Amino acid sequence: MTNRIDRLVERGLVTRRTDPNDGRGIFVVMNPDGLIRVDAAITRLVDAELLSTLTASERERLASLLRKLSLDFD
Repeated sequence: MTNRIDRLVERGLVTRRTDPNDGRGIFVVMNPDGLIRVDAAITRLVDAELLSTLTASERERLASLLRKLSLDFD
């Protein structure tokens, strides 16, 4: 795990922060560029794995329903 996190730090995707409540602990925090990349990867995964089984009209309907549901969260 340490090697993977080291590579992410080198690429500027995450930073390490010491846990303020326990000096032995480390938090790994995603940087803005890391968040953008994760969002893009999740979008591609959803498109490829889930949405590809739907027709265009079904995707439009799903998007409309999700927008309607998300209004309750704002």
